[in-house]
Parts: sequence; structure tokens; C-alpha cells
Amino acid sequence: MLCDRCHNEEASIHIRGMDAQGNVHSLNLCASCAMHELSGEYPHAGEFAETFRMASLPNHLDLLKILSELVKKAEISSATGGGDAETGSCPQCGLQRQELRQSLLLGCPDCLKAFEKDICAHLNLQDGFSFEAGSKPSSVEVNGLTPGNGQSSFRRLNARMQAAVQAEEYEIAAALKQELESMQRELAARSRPESGAAWGKVQVVDEFVRPEQVFPNLPWLPKRKTGQPLIRISSLLFLSRNLTSYALPPFSRQVEQSEEVCKLLSAFLQNEALFGSVREYNPQAMDKRERLELIERGWCPYEYVYRSHATRLLVSENERVIGLLNNIDHVRLNLWGECDDLPAMVKQITEFDEHLGKQFSLQKHSQYGYLTRHLNSLGTGMGLGQLLHLPGLNFNGQIDRIVQSCSELRFQLRPLFHKNDYSGGAFYILQSPNSFFVPEQHAEALLEVSRTVAERETQCRERMQSDSELRIRVCDAVGRAVGTVRGMDLISFEEAESILSMLWLGLELGMLPWLEMGHILQKVTELLIAPAQLAGSGNPRKDQFRLHREMARSFRRDLLHLDVPE
Repeated sequence: MLCDRCHNEEASIHIRGMDAQGNVHSLNLCASCAMHELSGEYPHAGEFAETFRMASLPNHLDLLKILSELVKKAEISSATGGGDAETGSCPQCGLQRQELRQSLLLGCPDCLKAFEKDICAHLNLQDGFSFEAGSKPSSVEVNGLTPGNGQSSFRRLNARMQAAVQAEEYEIAAALKQELESMQRELAARSRPESGAAWGKVQVVDEFVRPEQVFPNLPWLPKRKTGQPLIRISSLLFLSRNLTSYALPPFSRQVEQSEEVCKLLSAFLQNEALFGSVREYNPQAMDKRERLELIERGWCPYEYVYRSHATRLLVSENERVIGLLNNIDHVRLNLWGECDDLPAMVKQITEFDEHLGKQFSLQKHSQYGYLTRHLNSLGTGMGLGQLLHLPGLNFNGQIDRIVQSCSELRFQLRPLFHKNDYSGGAFYILQSPNSFFVPEQHAEALLEVSRTVAERETQCRERMQSDSELRIRVCDAVGRAVGTVRGMDLISFEEAESILSMLWLGLELGMLPWLEMGHILQKVTELLIAPAQLAGSGNPRKDQFRLHREMARSFRRDLLHLDVPE
């Protein structure tokens, strides 16, 4: 469709609205004409603004913001050459520009050069930007071996063993296998850190867990009863790293490399004190029920356990540290803790990272720091976040203002369950938009913002208690949630999020004395793991209906303590 203004360029922005008489209006613009409209350079700019006003969004200013983002993306396309550039691809791995924009996942290191302008525009990097990953030398000698040597030796031995097997030289293959195992044992012996970090050994007692629960509450749910409202729920810290000379997952046409990476990193992680007593899982050697259990425990996404290349999952004894080998990156660690534990978590992961860098040569880029597949993880390869429950701000209509304030402070506050769509619940994650930061400083700044948001939430709740009109409204909302649970036969995931959020708020405001937080957290756990039960279903529609019905029955039974006939 051509632009309604210039009639030359393809329209990339489409606006549709209805006036008071019921007449439908539409406007289709290319990026250039849209920018002229916004700047008021066209004499009919008033018509343009009126079309915005009539569109089906609560505020035409919201549409202006959306349009600005669309224009920005369209201008990026133009800046990179338009036409052929739009359909350009990486010469090494063949990744298409459009694929990169949709997934934000690199295909290989050469993508950084092939799509440099797109990447800099997405990360808001200035020309000539160069990320300083630190003063640590890229090659540190350990016991007479540099990090890259161990990897190269392992690969050479493994290639010789495979060649011996194909040539039916089984005695040689057996000897080479013993040498490989010896190298793994040596690596494991050298991998014990001097710091004594033991985040995975820290005892965690879940005070909210119910006796009837199949699994304890997921790693990111609160564990301790403090007597205070649960506004700030938990902290997340992740680290992504890739080994030099290995293809990035999914390993393109070199899938055999995935097993080599697993052997190297598994031997290293098995002896890391960060994990404590580690449990290792090989999804490819497990049946469907066992794989789904890994997903239901909240340890990995559904896609991970069905990868075509070799994968491993490592879990600490207290389930606070989750290691995924060959997911998006060669190694990804997720650490969970309480909100104010974040500085200690950063210290733990930094010590682990230093030790990892002494054992292996890690992929780095002179401009973008550590090479990770996801664009937002370039730089330190680390990410920090905090989970928050903000029903008061949501209920009072102040959440948009808080989101904007966080953005101005260079943090992102977004719904937890849906990245771009508010579905009714009030669970949010506060995080940085990318990994270009100094971890220690960033953790302190994030904590400060998190505490400020929690203070605003507390103030909203106090106002809801003192203002008679607001109290009636919130009592009505909580009562409606209870009534919905009492009368429903089916419940969708989106409805469940909203109901649990309102019950959570009602409990903390003293409106539901018969309800316990443990029951709510149990239902949050069941809600988050429920989609995994539909994985690989032969009849998704029928199974989803059954699941929605079973969830409704369990909500009535466990939250309202009603007798539910079988």
C-alpha cells in the first residue's frame, strides 16, 4: 500500500479511527511523511491530529508516542540503506536483518559487523562507542596453561577420537577417551575457586510452602514471612558467556560442537562452590514427563528441553542457582535471592566470572564487550532485575507515571507475564534495558529505584485505606474477585493473574482474614507451570479446556475452602 501523502513510498504506519457519526477514517503514511506530519510541516496537520484523536486508544498522546517509535524504526531502516539493506543478511551465517529485529538474537560474531548500524540504533549507542569490559587481561596463565589452550587441546583430542572411531581403530579411540576424561578431571580439579563463594549452599527454608504442593514455590517467589506487605518480591541476576572458537547455539551446521561445550563447561560447573552440591540433568536422555518436570520447577523454558543440539541443566542444592548449557549462549546462569541480597549476588557472580575467565577463553568484542547472542546482553553479559507486586499503583491509575519515571532513570518497568500487554495482574519486573553498566553501581541504583517504587505503592495503599471512596472501590474489586472464584467453572491464565493479584492485595489490606499468603503463592506457582502441561498436546483445545476447568476447581477448593464435587 502506497503512502496517502506522497504516493511514492510504501506505507509503514496505518491509523484507523471512527468519528462521532460512525464514519471510519484511515491514514496510511510512509516514515518520511509521518515525520513531516508530526513536525507540522504539512498544512493539513490538524486533520492528522484529529485522526489520532478518533483512534481507539485512550489518549492521542499515546498514539503519538507509538508513532514516534515506529518512525524511529523506519528511519533506522532508511539509514542502513533501505531497499537491499532491509533484506540484507549476514554473509557468514545468513541471518536476515528482519530476523534480527524480531528476535534480537545474533547468528554469529560476524553479525555485529553486518548489522552494526541496526545494533547501535537499538542500543542507543553513539558513533565511536567502545565498551570497556574491565582492565583484566584477556589471557591469564593458570598452572602453565592459558585459557584458550585447554579448549583447543580438548577439541583436538575429541576430533582425533571421533576419527579413530570412524576408522574402527577402537584401541586408539579408547586411549584417547581416557585422555579426554583425564583432561576433564584436571579441569574439574583446577576449577575450585579460592574465594569460597557458596551462594548455592545458602540454606533457604520456604515458609509459605503448603504440605499438599507437588513442588515448592518457584525460585523467584518470596520465601520468608516478614510481617510486611510483599511488594518487593525477589531479585534476579543472570550471566551469559560464550567460549571462543565455538559456534553460537544452535551451532548452525556444527551441532557436534554442542557436546564438546557441554563436556567442558559441565566439568567446570560441577566443582564450582557457587552451586554447592550441584544436580545435573541431560534433557535429551529424559522422557517427556521428566522433561516437563524440569519446566514445571521453573528451571528452564519449554524450548530448551527439546533442542536439537546437546544441552545440560545444572541446579544448586538450594535451587537458587540455575545453569543452562547451550540454550541461547554456551552458558547462562540465573541467580535468585531476596531483594536486598542483590549486592551480595553481584559479588558472588563477579567472583565466579573471574574464575570462569581464568579457565576458558571467552568471546569478546572490542566495541561491544562480551559477545552474547541477545543484543540486550552485550556489554557485561549480565542482567539485574527485581520482581514487584504493584496493585495499588495499578488500581489508582498511577502505574504509567511510575513506568515513565523509571524510564527516565534508565530502568525498565514492565509487566511480568506479558512484555507489551497488560493483562490484569499487577506483577512487574524492574530491570535495565541492556548490559552496558558497571554491575556494582547498577545494583545499588536499581535497589534505590525499587525501594522508591515500593514507597509509592505503600502510599497508594494508605490512601486506599483512608479515603472512603477509594476503600469502597477496592473492597468492591476484591469482593468481585472472591465472587468470581466462587461462581466460576472455567478460568483462563489472564483471569487468574488478575484474581490472584486482587486477592493478594485484599489479604494485605486486612479484608480477607480467612485467607493465607501460602495459598495465594501456591496458586501463583500452579499458574506459572500450567502452560507446560499443554506442551506437545495432541488436542490443545480440549486439553486447555480441561486445564481451565481444573484450575477453577482448585481455586474454589484451596482459596475459598469450598467443597468441590469430583
